[in-house]
Amino acid sequence: CIITHHPLIFNPLKAIYTNQPLGRFLRLALKNEISVIGCHTNLDQAVGGVNDVLANNLGMMESKPLAPIGKDQDTAESSEVSGAGFGRVGSLAETLTRKAFIERLCAFFNLPVLRVAGQIPEEISTVAVCGGSGSDLAEAAFAGGAQVYVTGEVKHSTARWAEASDFSIIDAGHFATENPVVESLVKRIADVFTEQGVDVPVQRSEEHTSELQSPMYLV
Repeated sequence: CIITHHPLIFNPLKAIYTNQPLGRFLRLALKNEISVIGCHTNLDQAVGGVNDVLANNLGMMESKPLAPIGKDQDTAESSEVSGAGFGRVGSLAETLTRKAFIERLCAFFNLPVLRVAGQIPEEISTVAVCGGSGSDLAEAAFAGGAQVYVTGEVKHSTARWAEASDFSIIDAGHFATENPVVESLVKRIADVFTEQGVDVPVQRSEEHTSELQSPMYLV
C-alpha cells in the first residue's frame, strides 16, 4: 500500500494510457497488487493534519481554522468544536522579532530564502498558516487578526492586495509547507498498527524532494 498526500488521480479517468506517466504508474500498481491511497483535502482539513503540524511546529498556541468545516456538512456537526477546516490562525507562544521569525521559518522549512509580499512587522505575535496553495485564504487570515500569513503559491494579485492592505504574506512554497506532515502521518499510522498488535512496517519514501531542487540551467 502506498499512501500519498497529493492524489494520483485528480480527475476521473475514461482510459488508462500506459505510454503516459500516470498510466505507467497505474499499470505497475495493478500488476503488483499495490493499493494507492491519496489523503489530500481530508488531510488538509483534519485535526492533526497538514495545518496543525505547521501551527504546532511554528509555535502557535490554541490555533483555530481559517475556514472551518460548516455545521451543515456531514464531516462535522460543529466545526468550532471539532477544530477541522482549512488553514490555522493563532498566537505564538512568545512574541518574536522579524529576524527571529524569519530564521525560525527558514530552519523549519529548510529553505535559504522566502518570498514575501508586504512589510513584515518588526514584532510578531499572531500568525496564520495554510499548507500548499493558500492564496484564497489570505483575506480570511487578515480578517482573523494575523500579522503574517505563511503559505505557498501566492498569486500575483494576492501579493499586490497584501501590499495595498498593509498585510504581510510569506510564500514558503507548496512542497515545503505540506512536506512536514509526512513524518507525522508515518508515526500516526505506525502507532495505530502498534496499538492493534499488527506487525506492519511503515516507511517514508527515500526519494522525497521538491521538484524545485532539480538542477537549474541558464541559457
